[in-house]
Formats: sequence, structure tokens, C-alpha cells
Amino acid sequence: MSEPGTSRESAEAPSRWPGTLGVIGIVVGVIIILDQLDDPLVTQFWTPEKWRHLVGGELGDFLVRSMPSHAWMVTTNLVKLALGILLVFGAVYLRRRRRLGATLCRSWAGLAIAWLVVEAVQGLVWLSRYAGEIPGVPAEGWQGTATFGVVLGVALLLVWPVFLLAWLSRPGVRRETAGWLP
Repeated sequence: MSEPGTSRESAEAPSRWPGTLGVIGIVVGVIIILDQLDDPLVTQFWTPEKWRHLVGGELGDFLVRSMPSHAWMVTTNLVKLALGILLVFGAVYLRRRRRLGATLCRSWAGLAIAWLVVEAVQGLVWLSRYAGEIPGVPAEGWQGTATFGVVLGVALLLVWPVFLLAWLSRPGVRRETAGWLP
């Protein structure tokens, strides 16, 4: 224990949230980055024969036929890769208690939410386009379950960016980050 009047007692302990949120952000960002590294390999090197072998002939043919365009897949991959990198940088700066960290994390959260909406709409459009063609799935009755799955997936993916935006918008947090170095 320190004695009364020492600097340890009079100095307020620094908040721990920048370190905690920074570590979580780094982990999430690295997962996003790693997830994007294998996607180009799957689309480039998986032949129709490999798909058929993995999931069966009819479903394999359907997957090959219904894949999005190469341009869309590359764009999606690059956007997610950039988002992962942005989050890692923001989280590192947040851990270092730099204002830039809070700014980058807010930017990442807004961009991640916007991109998630784009992908959710694209997924629903894909589902409606191929409604009656999915092997083993009846033409009627699956839409509600599929839509629920998309909505549930979107909700789960929104947790971290929405939490970050809410946390970084708190008045006390805004005051604290305003006092950090740029």
C-alpha cells in the first residue's frame, strides 16, 4: 500500500477499456484478414469436378453455375481485406491511446455496417434468383427460413461494429479520447 499523499494515490488509474477493446479489435481484424486469404484460392483453383466430389454432382454443378461473377468476388475480397486492415490499425492505435485509434475504429464500424448491408442485399437477391434451382430444397417454403438465416447472420455480424460505435459515442469516452495525442 502506498502512503497518503504519494503520487500513486493521487494519480487516477488509467481506464482499461482502450486495451481491452484494442485487443478484441485486433483479434477480430486478424480473423477478417485471415478469412480473406483463402477465398481467392477457392474460387480460382476449385474446378467443377472438385465441387462435385465435395458436395455431390447436382449440388456441385449448381454451386459452379450460381457463383457470383469473378469481379464481384474479387471486389468483395478486397473490401473485406481492407476493412480487416483498417480495424487492426484502429485497434492498435486505440490500445496506444491515440485519438486516431478512436477515429479509425468509428470509421471501420460505419464502413463495416454499410458493407454488411450490401452483402445482405446481395445474398437475398441471390436466394430469390435461384429459388427453385437449389438441389434438395423444395421450391416452396424455404424462403422464410433462408431469410431468417440471413437476418440472424447480419445481426451477429453487427454486434461488434454497433458496440464500438455505441461505446466510442459515450460522453465520458469522447472526453477521454479528446485528451489523447493525435
